[in-house]
Amino acid sequence: MIHVLGWRFYAFIILVPVVLISALLFAIQPVQSVDEFFLLFAKSGIIVAVVTALMSNSSMFSLVSKFTPLRWLVPHIHGKWAGQVTTNYFDKAKKMGLEAKPDGAPPTSQIAVTVEILVNLFTVTIRLESTSGYLTSETKACQLRKAGEGGFELAYVTVNTVVHPEETDEQSFSGAGLIRFQSKSPEALRGTQWTNRNWQKCLNTAGTITLDRAS
Repeated sequence: MIHVLGWRFYAFIILVPVVLISALLFAIQPVQSVDEFFLLFAKSGIIVAVVTALMSNSSMFSLVSKFTPLRWLVPHIHGKWAGQVTTNYFDKAKKMGLEAKPDGAPPTSQIAVTVEILVNLFTVTIRLESTSGYLTSETKACQLRKAGEGGFELAYVTVNTVVHPEETDEQSFSGAGLIRFQSKSPEALRGTQWTNRNWQKCLNTAGTITLDRAS
């Protein structure tokens, strides 16, 4: 989320509370020396650091960004989502004469998934699981940033795991995706995704991801 706010704005919202808390402490007990003056700012800095650390918790940051003026600055995507991923894996396998069932189910270009997006002040994490339980996915790198006029981009790199893969599948592979949206409180997310799944057999995949906020 820090890439949405920007480091200058982040420094500003850190500096202002330090100054205000220092002024309050000074009003309560005026300092008598330079050492006490710097100690005053040190105390204020510690208070702000503790509050910032608490805000870095996903649940806490989600509440703060949803019910404070931050809601006008950062998008609210924290929470659970449900949707589907489309893939060209089956079409490519069929053309090569392979019987591919990479989701442990009859061939289909659409795979139902559940997704949890965890957002804190410094990081964003995405966890995806197919509803069949065949595949799980977790981000190794993820960044939420501004894009275009008032829009946002969620870009991520994932590691995908299949505990008990079919003979035509892999147990682990990498992927990436890009989701773009405009609203600061979206009810739906749409984007594209691709993987290196079975790339050595020319079966690396690409497709779309469509998510709706879970009730």
